[in-house]
Amino acid sequence: MRDNLSIIITVILLVLLMVIFPLYNFFERQDDMSYNLVLKATSNFADEVMNNGYIDQRVYDNFVNELGNTGNIYDIEVEAHRKVLTAAGNDSYEEQSFIDYNDDIFKVIEDSTSSNLMQKSVKNNIYYFNPKDEIYVKVKNSNMTMAGALFNAIIPTSDKTRIEINYGGIIKNNAWKQIDATYTGHNIAPGAPSIRIGSGENAKTIDDFSLDESGYYNINQSTLVNNGIFSTSTFFEGNTIEKMIWKVTKIEGGSSQDLNAKQVSFGISNSEATSKLGDVTFDDNSKYEIDVYAVDVKGYGSDHTKIKIHVNKNEIEEEKQDERIYGDINGDKKINEQDANLLREYITGARTLTDDELRNADYNNDGKFDINDFYDIQNKVFGFIYGDVTGDGGITKLDSNTLEDFIDKKVNLTDEQRNRADINKDGNIDKKDVDLIKYIWRNYKK
Repeated sequence: MRDNLSIIITVILLVLLMVIFPLYNFFERQDDMSYNLVLKATSNFADEVMNNGYIDQRVYDNFVNELGNTGNIYDIEVEAHRKVLTAAGNDSYEEQSFIDYNDDIFKVIEDSTSSNLMQKSVKNNIYYFNPKDEIYVKVKNSNMTMAGALFNAIIPTSDKTRIEINYGGIIKNNAWKQIDATYTGHNIAPGAPSIRIGSGENAKTIDDFSLDESGYYNINQSTLVNNGIFSTSTFFEGNTIEKMIWKVTKIEGGSSQDLNAKQVSFGISNSEATSKLGDVTFDDNSKYEIDVYAVDVKGYGSDHTKIKIHVNKNEIEEEKQDERIYGDINGDKKINEQDANLLREYITGARTLTDDELRNADYNNDGKFDINDFYDIQNKVFGFIYGDVTGDGGITKLDSNTLEDFIDKKVNLTDEQRNRADINKDGNIDKKDVDLIKYIWRNYKK
């Protein structure tokens, strides 16, 4: 009886040695090859996102297809670490991360147990990043591989993970601004503030003052007293501006000191937020650096706007008050909505302009009127460009295609995009707007 038992045990061991172990080694090598393929696919996906600054459906689908070549099903987790500014006390901010997880980036999958686990849809077809944000991708097999099944048959275990990859890094670019896609989950950070002196019709932009060779704007004391203190505005999309942060540093003249101005809170959304510099006394014959930036309620900070000024009671400033104000189409000594509308009608073929009006339209004073002058005047007056549906800073074929897709109900547009799309300002978004946008990019190529 004992001999029979020994024979049975011997046969089992021989089967294990001759069949199961070689088979396990074969399947384990398959897992090793799958691991290398998954590592390559994951690193390629994350690197492409880091280089371009966005995840769109095409990029994600390519990633999933590469994973599918291994024959396994994977659980894919994506984390987006977005840089935000949070209050640190004493009227200062520090940079921290706001984390979005899978459900913030992808649509929820109802049946998460089936083979469609990897086939996620990116919300609104795109998720964008800004430079210095971070992306982290975690991939691990959710099915039991053949090597895992054989291993569990010999040594029972509840862990089926055989392939696991963690990869990520820092976003280097924001090329999402130039692609044909719309994302409304996160909002664009506030734009860099524009600095001016005074308010209303008497306001002067900082460029109305002469700039010396050292990069200082020459401003006399009487201008600051008569026209009011510095103010700023920034146009933004989506989130409410919470604060604008001013800082004034004396560079020369008396003792050097930091003059931190008051922070101004806001409760405005989808509009232009304005603030004034706090109580600061500028000394005569002194030089200062002024730094201002905006922070929205989620903590996304705008680019900084920095200027240097030389304050002097003598008339050292040379304001640009010649007979021609470039950008003032109708000659009323102001650059306002009337000028922007005249120029918009001109480039859409709805009206003509005289030679003198065209010379006035040369906003950048380079000796000719072109599409860049139109863009600059639109941005100065409205804070955006009518016809620039995608918001990438110009009117291109992409804008007319996007608007056609919207009219055909293929894509959605945000309220701000619909506002920019109404180029003839008749209150409707229709084929007339598409035709006008096509007319512009065909006749005024940048």
